[in-house]
Amino acid sequence: MGRYGILTQAHNTIMLDGQQQVGVQGIARAPIPAGSWTSEAGYDTAFSSTEFEDLGDATIHTRGVYHDRETGLIAVVDRVTTPLPRQLEAFWHAHPDSNVTMAADGSSAFVRAGNGATLVVARDDSGLEFNSTCLRGQVTPSIQGWYSRIYSEKAPSPVAVFETRVPAGVTTLAWVLRPAQAHQSVQMTRPMIASANATGAWIVVEFAAGHGTRVFVPLA
Repeated sequence: MGRYGILTQAHNTIMLDGQQQVGVQGIARAPIPAGSWTSEAGYDTAFSSTEFEDLGDATIHTRGVYHDRETGLIAVVDRVTTPLPRQLEAFWHAHPDSNVTMAADGSSAFVRAGNGATLVVARDDSGLEFNSTCLRGQVTPSIQGWYSRIYSEKAPSPVAVFETRVPAGVTTLAWVLRPAQAHQSVQMTRPMIASANATGAWIVVEFAAGHGTRVFVPLA
């Protein structure tokens, strides 16, 4: 259990064929490339790429993130480039005091905090078939769904897991995380990838009739 915190599945990211992402150095040896992030008046973006241990090929995962400072909305784009089909698992962890409900169609997770605040995690309708579940305090067959406030202390904590099969080539997936206070509605449509190219993807999501947003998430 002691190594759980450094494993890929302990974080809000993805695994391919059950393999860990390649570890990175703990101390920065050079500045982060200026072109990999932006910080504007109303929003922030960032992107980065990684490979995987023991896959034995040039499979790459690139993630781009867009954060709207006013609404708190976060759009995430995952791009997987692989020469072979892969089993993909995406993890979204929640606070141990929250409750997580999965949508019946596997399209989203609904997180409710103790104070009534909510967070919706929704994936795009990519055409891929997903299985989704919520795990908490799992030990076997793999460690999953734990929270540690301080070293040597642990507590079961919910994690929404989305699993699918991605084909060989390039696959682009989108997620939208929308927070709301207890008195606010969190109704929204599933995010849609309006267009995508080598530099990024345009994501569209509607909150209510006639209201929505369209954001660009950079990937290069």
